[in-house]
Amino acid sequence: MYIADLINRIENAEATIHCLKVEIIKMGRESIRWTEDDFRDEANRVEKNRKMLEIYDRSKFADALFMMMKNYDPECGITWETVRCYLDEHCLKNK
Repeated sequence: MYIADLINRIENAEATIHCLKVEIIKMGRESIRWTEDDFRDEANRVEKNRKMLEIYDRSKFADALFMMMKNYDPECGITWETVRCYLDEHCLKNK
């Protein structure tokens, strides 16, 4: 279990570093920033709208954020719909 915990910590650190790099991307004077909090907030909205409790595995939000940033396309940008797609693709509990 100890090795798996270390691997998980390294992966989370990589996701954090990647997110920090994305923050450097500038559009005029504004920077782009998405965080795990955005995933949590959107998950809460979706669950409330669907009248379902905890359909997303919150422990996977960092991984989903990492994948979203890794696949970032400046031509398309990132919207709340993008966040919902990554939630559904990477964080659904019964998938």
